Amino acid sequence: AEILNYPKWMHDIIRQNTSKISLNTLIIAYDISAYLGEVIIKNHPQIRWGYLSKPKTLHGVNRPRLLGFVDGLSAYTYGKVEVCVRESIEAPDKMYLYNVYEICVNMI
Repeated sequence: AEILNYPKWMHDIIRQNTSKISLNTLIIAYDISAYLGEVIIKNHPQIRWGYLSKPKTLHGVNRPRLLGFVDGLSAYTYGKVEVCVRESIEAPDKMYLYNVYEICVNMI
């Protein structure tokens, strides 16, 4: 059921990940992703919330994402925070979320 929420190109990656994350952790990750987006917008007013409906293979298609980056780039903050959570299971890094912020800011 979890795989149905992701594009086909991500299915094998998800199947390889055997560690499960609790629903409560995913809910907190969603809240953190919204906060991350709001911090980026506050510090860089040219960035705004929006969504992309194409391409269908895009992770987070039709879901809230940050728009307004150079070259038409966008940032799906929930996807970025979810990766942060999943990778932190293997190798905790208290700077990971800040590094995600820096990557987004460097795209402006």
